[in-house]
Amino acid sequence: MRVATIQMSSDENKDRNMRMAEKLVGAAARDADVLLLPELFTFLGPDAETPVQAESEDGPAVSSLCEWASKHGKYLIGGSLLESRRDEAGETRYDNSVMSISNEELARFAAVEPATIGHSRDSGFLREHFFTSFQDANVVLEEEGNIIPLNTEWNWKRGYRVICSRKALQSLADLNGLQLRFYPSEFEMSVWRALGAVPHVIAFSETYLALQQGMVQAVTSPSNVIYDMKFVEVCKYVTRTNEFPQTLAFYMNKKRFQSLSKELQKALVDACNQAGSEYSAKVDENVEQVLAISKEDYSTVYFEPDMAPFISRARSFYNELKEENSMPSEFWDVMAAIEAAR
Repeated sequence: MRVATIQMSSDENKDRNMRMAEKLVGAAARDADVLLLPELFTFLGPDAETPVQAESEDGPAVSSLCEWASKHGKYLIGGSLLESRRDEAGETRYDNSVMSISNEELARFAAVEPATIGHSRDSGFLREHFFTSFQDANVVLEEEGNIIPLNTEWNWKRGYRVICSRKALQSLADLNGLQLRFYPSEFEMSVWRALGAVPHVIAFSETYLALQQGMVQAVTSPSNVIYDMKFVEVCKYVTRTNEFPQTLAFYMNKKRFQSLSKELQKALVDACNQAGSEYSAKVDENVEQVLAISKEDYSTVYFEPDMAPFISRARSFYNELKEENSMPSEFWDVMAAIEAAR
């Protein structure tokens, strides 16, 4: 099986983006069986326009993807379609759709944000769950998501978080007015706004160009990818933030997993957990190499500022949310667990 990943530069002209996507899908279909369109390929523009461009779950974008998949006889994955929620007017979520060769949508899934897990629509997708332990998350994923986590120890680390920026960030005050590329998570963006930054939703694949052209001044990122993504080519400064821990998750369809023998099930889980430990050890080594080569090739300047003022400001913001009673009680259980583990 051959897989083609499609790269394109999207903008606020949705019709033009769709025409370009159709053209690129046709070209990629000549040599591949599975075609992957990039994140936010339908629209990439001002934040205020995002809700306007969002569609219903069976809107024109999904219909076009189904049509293209059928036309070329390929499987097609559309990255982060802008979708309006039915029950909350004006609210937008970012879904990924998998199209089959028989002109139908096979599956749809949403991004997993820190401490929250979404589920398929049939099991209440619009609800969010907050977890204080990986064990709790595993239970809900199995019972409501119909998937089995293979890395039950959740030990696949992605390296600590940093900000790559075009200006030095050595203190909380340096965040004031910072034009920051961010992923589509309204809650997390609200935290960065409270810290003084001005977040903008931009596809990760488009971030290098956005930094190069001055659309934004900085990007948050796992530390181990900043060289490969060429962020350090356009950002002289790298600041360690550790704003949240990151792990990779591996899942398997519950029905398929349970069709295996107990011996094979155990072997899969054990192997995934063992590989996670080995992978994480190599990630730590890789991060040091990434920082060293970034300094050597691009004269990158690395900072590890005192994060206490950042944490204090964020804690004040959370206290305001608590007073407003704008977050579910489970959220505060998660926050307490984080503080206990700090």
